Amino acid sequence: MAKFINITTGVTETPHNNSVIEQYRKKTELYKELQENIASDNIPHKNISECTLKELKEQADMLGLEYNKRAKKDEILALLGYK
Repeated sequence: MAKFINITTGVTETPHNNSVIEQYRKKTELYKELQENIASDNIPHKNISECTLKELKEQADMLGLEYNKRAKKDEILALLGYK
């Protein structure tokens, strides 16, 4: 199942229709496709719930993901594909 984050608002969206998914993929200036657990290989031997907000933001930065600097832990987890 494909998930996308709206770059402007930070809202995560999960379209279920293949034609809608393709439209999201074409609108790269507005949406970024999220991969499932894309940061799992970058956080060695640590339960994701034990990671601090700072560690999660560092992972997002390493992956080149954009987020609001005031983002909360749940928002960063969703961006990284954990929610």
